[in-house]
Amino acid sequence: MKNKLPKRLLPRMAAIATALLSTAITILAQSSPVDSWDVVLSGDQKGVAQITFNADFTISGTEVITVRPDPAPDDNPRLGVPDAPSGSSTNTVFFGSSDLTGLWTYDGSGLVGILTEGGGSLTNGISIRGKRSGNRLTLVGHHGGRKIHYRGVLLTAQSNIMGNFFISGKKDGEPYVEVFNLTPDVTQNRYLVTGQGPAYDFFGFALLSGQNQLAIASLQSVGSNGVLSAVSGPFNTRSGRGSLTGVDETHGRVTGNVKRQ
Repeated sequence: MKNKLPKRLLPRMAAIATALLSTAITILAQSSPVDSWDVVLSGDQKGVAQITFNADFTISGTEVITVRPDPAPDDNPRLGVPDAPSGSSTNTVFFGSSDLTGLWTYDGSGLVGILTEGGGSLTNGISIRGKRSGNRLTLVGHHGGRKIHYRGVLLTAQSNIMGNFFISGKKDGEPYVEVFNLTPDVTQNRYLVTGQGPAYDFFGFALLSGQNQLAIASLQSVGSNGVLSAVSGPFNTRSGRGSLTGVDETHGRVTGNVKRQ
């Protein structure tokens, strides 16, 4: 069959086809979550996470998370920090620091997957659903009747906030002060925490988010036991000030204002 289209239209149609193909590839790239993300959690858990969606449909990452103050007293197991004392009491909303693993795939409108935090006898599984829109990632997680919102931006190096800080706040209404130091860890935007509180030392991890959030999980040497604490909240890297809230294993409400020394 003879081509009856005017020859002058053929180059224009080829250009349109190329443009459409380019647009389709761009849309596909933007909808794929494959990248490393700086994530802030809110809802029944809150904190900061670094989550990588890999091209082989696996998920990896790390998190420092806490819960909203005033939780049910026996419903908060620790995730822990390195070298946490074995046999320490565990109180299934998690708080503390943990590596993340998981799997993801596409559905008709975005992505679905699972996230696993913790390990061994303290493993928490979260079903996630969401999508990428340009340089933003939005997920909703569900576990045990609880709902977690994940708000992500592309992971980039933040200003170095290493140095000495103090936090002044209240634990179940009782005033307290802690002095601590942040030292950069090998992982981007992650810090080692060492400090002192009233009659105890503590150490742990902190994650800094480019979304003006800071989360700290630490283990306090109170008496003969280790007491896990986890707080998170708004933080300004320029002023070195923030307002953190969370819980520890002996207090249902921990609040504190952080300031650089």
